[in-house]
Amino acid sequence: MVVRKEQYQEVSKIFAEEAYNLWAWYTVWAFAASDDVHGLFPPPLPDGQDAVIIASVQPVTGLWIDQ
Repeated sequence: MVVRKEQYQEVSKIFAEEAYNLWAWYTVWAFAASDDVHGLFPPPLPDGQDAVIIASVQPVTGLWIDQ
């Protein structure tokens, strides 16, 4: 287990040095849903502003449908 952990750390260091996953583009995403689907957008921030979905990642754990 210790050897595996050291190997993972070494791979992470190589990725950091070589700048793997340096994203230079983005993908436009869209979510299609009917009116009874809720939770597509996060709740407002504490200051009342709308939260922004970051890096085109949208968790689906908060989705719910009126029944």
